[in-house]
Amino acid sequence: MVKLYIGNLDRGVNEETLASVFRDQGLEIGDIQLHCKPRNCFAFVEISDQTSADQAIDTLNGFQLLSTAMQVEPSVSKRRFSKQILLRNVLPHVNQQQVDDLCSTFGQVQNSEKLNLGGREEVIVVTFETPEQAQQAVSQLSGFELAGQVLRVSFFNPRRSPRNSGMNNQRPPEFPLRILVPSDCVGAIIGKGGNTIKKITQETRARVDVNRKENLPGTNEKAICIFGNPENCSKACHEIMKVVTEEAQNKNKGDIPLKVLTYNNLCGRLIGKGGTNIKNIIQESGAEVRVSSVQELPYPNADRVITVSGDTDKMAEAEDKISRNLRSSYENDMKSLNQQQMMMGGGMAPQGLALMPGMGPYNPMPLMYDNPGMYGQYNQNQAPTTEVAYLYVPTSTVGAIIGKNGSHIKFVMSQSQAQIKVADKDDEEDKVENPERKITITGNRNAQNAAQFWIFNRVSEDARLRVEITVPRSLVGRVIGKGGNNVREIQRLSSAMVKIPVDPNSQEEEVPVQIFGRCRANFYAQTQVRQILMGQYQNQGMDPRGRGGGAGRGRRPGPPQLND
Repeated sequence: MVKLYIGNLDRGVNEETLASVFRDQGLEIGDIQLHCKPRNCFAFVEISDQTSADQAIDTLNGFQLLSTAMQVEPSVSKRRFSKQILLRNVLPHVNQQQVDDLCSTFGQVQNSEKLNLGGREEVIVVTFETPEQAQQAVSQLSGFELAGQVLRVSFFNPRRSPRNSGMNNQRPPEFPLRILVPSDCVGAIIGKGGNTIKKITQETRARVDVNRKENLPGTNEKAICIFGNPENCSKACHEIMKVVTEEAQNKNKGDIPLKVLTYNNLCGRLIGKGGTNIKNIIQESGAEVRVSSVQELPYPNADRVITVSGDTDKMAEAEDKISRNLRSSYENDMKSLNQQQMMMGGGMAPQGLALMPGMGPYNPMPLMYDNPGMYGQYNQNQAPTTEVAYLYVPTSTVGAIIGKNGSHIKFVMSQSQAQIKVADKDDEEDKVENPERKITITGNRNAQNAAQFWIFNRVSEDARLRVEITVPRSLVGRVIGKGGNNVREIQRLSSAMVKIPVDPNSQEEEVPVQIFGRCRANFYAQTQVRQILMGQYQNQGMDPRGRGGGAGRGRRPGPPQLND
């Protein structure tokens, strides 16, 4: 018998749950020793032979079990961690510098080396200065998504060559099921002490993440992201909708439809030519299905909403067919990701909702995967507009944002394609000790979205920061609206706070708009301001490129410039 170490386990896992995971892979196991300590939960599993052990490591390392990604490795006496880690599922177009920049956030990278396995997958061995740094990288990078592909990370064992481990048979990229539920039903879904959601995850073996903090902008709904194999995701969705339906009946709210979120560019294939695919789903399931139109997209890079109506069984059958169609299209697209990325000029940050670190249960910006010009109808036929935003961060976090030798800020610029300048300490406005430091971000809206996300996330998971954009003084009244109506509506929809301090004695042609809030709320509010400006530019026959954010205060509007 060969012993395996199973780490990073959810506290809801029991021995039977763990055994069933191995059985589902056709693996014969013996004794299971489960240990749950105050800081972690892990197990030792005996498996029949080395071949089966290798198969278990390849297929189950990084497997989502309940709320965490399992860590599966050979059992080593006293858990002596290596200084080397193995990164798998790295796409061929990802360059070595991107990987080094990513890994350097966990410590000093002494060396990194690509192993050529002769397939689409790149395998990279990274050597850190200490085992502790390598251990931190393994725990935090497992499940992280780089350039559209979920990484599988483990300690590197030189005795076990990846060339013979069957790693070329990589699993399809994870495609979570994302749904919207009424905000007032979230409490019932979670249950007292989390009992209801825990029961759903244990019975379906799917991981369910609920966004409890804030509504999806422009709605009274919260997003739920469900991870796992397709059958388990559908089971969990069915159980959640049962809870929602019961809660709605208790509150006399009538029937609540199932709302599925999906990437905008998958919807055409779901609908099919002449609507044939969606009609077949309706006929076979007996449910009513409606796909929202592009004109209904409520925020930048928004997902489309698929609304399914009927009893819970009919909705479940329709959801299963919808998810199969979407997943098939998504996986086909991901196979040609390399070509798509080259056409788009580089990789984007992670997109699978809840795959972005610290972002909670859904990803606000599937940018790499969406049409980069999709910001509402006004922008569909225009070249991307360069915009400038000023992000103010606590001075104490600047070191982490920049990273050692600039590693993190370089990584953010590489991933977002934005230009970023952090104000120096001796800049004019920083001569007096200031608790905030200004970061200037220049780029199109995709780049702004991604860069701001990475910086917000670096400050803290729940950061509320100030972002400032500028508008022409002549259009301030249009942005504010009659009696302040526009500002109030933006605040209501985004949950961000918007201030426009207008000095009547100022001679500057640009006026700052200050926005305070979390990342998603903040960016939504920025977009609403820019949409108002874009409408005014069109009405006046003006060229918006280089406007709607200004080149900086005190200068004439025009293409933004970065100070060296």
